[in-house]
Amino acid sequence: FLESLKGAIKNLKGNKIRSFLTMLGIIIGITLALAISYFVNIPPIFSLFSIALALGVSTLIGLIFGVAPAKKASQLNPIDALRAE
Repeated sequence: FLESLKGAIKNLKGNKIRSFLTMLGIIIGITLALAISYFVNIPPIFSLFSIALALGVSTLIGLIFGVAPAKKASQLNPIDALRAE
């Protein structure tokens, strides 16, 4: 268990580009939301509920589209899967 945890932490440290792009996406998203709300004259509402809802929905979508293909691939015979490629 500890070895897999250490591996996961090393992977997080080595994945700096993904972290940078994530932060860039957050900054661009907030900037666009503020700009659109300025031009439409509707005040932006960044409530804890809306942030939690967005995080929950995106996590659920990621799990659904990540776990389903992984489960299907885990049930394949490796030799047949490589042969089909």
